[in-house]
Amino acid sequence: QPEGRFLDAATLLVGWGSTAGAIQEAVHCLQKNGKDVGYLLFTEIWPFPAGALSNTISKTTEKIIIVEQNSTAQFGWLFKAQTGMAFFGSVLKYDGRPFTGQDIFEAVKQMEGI
Repeated sequence: QPEGRFLDAATLLVGWGSTAGAIQEAVHCLQKNGKDVGYLLFTEIWPFPAGALSNTISKTTEKIIIVEQNSTAQFGWLFKAQTGMAFFGSVLKYDGRPFTGQDIFEAVKQMEGI
């Protein structure tokens, strides 16, 4: 079962595993800057909990942004394949270093329409 906060936000950051703390920090900073952002975090991705998502993601969410540590958005494509929901964009990091909240904050701020 995924965990989230502010699930009725216009933009939702979605991630799993070690990205959780950085995503939560980025959401806090984005909200302080007036952005309508929430998050959804997965602890397990297989079997994918697609059924749990139908009641979790709000119909008011306009944009889903995938945050993950690889160069090809593998989790994003799994998310799309299992839910049928397209993602607006992705924040990817693949230099071997962990995400910081600032990394995600800056990347999301640069996305058009957020």
